[in-house]
Amino acid sequence: MEKRADPRKIITGPDVRWAYVNAWSPKMSVDGKLRFSLRMIVRKDDEYTVKRIQRAVIAAYEMDKRKLRGDDRLTPELWEINSCVKDGDTDYIGAEYENCWVINCNSFHAPGIVDANKEQITEHRQVYSGVYGRVSCNFYAYNTDGARGIACHLNNLQKIRDGEHLGHQASAYEDFEEV
Repeated sequence: MEKRADPRKIITGPDVRWAYVNAWSPKMSVDGKLRFSLRMIVRKDDEYTVKRIQRAVIAAYEMDKRKLRGDDRLTPELWEINSCVKDGDTDYIGAEYENCWVINCNSFHAPGIVDANKEQITEHRQVYSGVYGRVSCNFYAYNTDGARGIACHLNNLQKIRDGEHLGHQASAYEDFEEV
């Protein structure tokens, strides 16, 4: 019997920008749990990735409808629940978010990280906010403490190319003069 691919899983195109990259060590989330995380910034004109995200969100909604039911045993419509897919033009401030979709994804497990040649990346300085690459992730429905929606689980990362650092901090060399 042929195994079918999970329609909730996607691998983005190579032009997704990474921000708030916590791929090496987990950070404490608002729910008090340690998580690895990444913010994907996807240009709205990246049809390859946008179509895959749309299909995966719909698949997560359809496949997990039972999970989304409320106490009244009714399932809300997709547009009535929270979504991890946000509009960069209205939900975020900053030039890097203009004309983009923004998706926060996280995991309890560290993502695998490779370069364009599928060689493992071990140097932390090679992976930073501003890098461009592909993201392997799964969309899923959740219903926790009355909050219902679609979230994104981070699987693996493939760095394709460097980009301008987001949130650049001046170096000590730039800040100080010789005394």
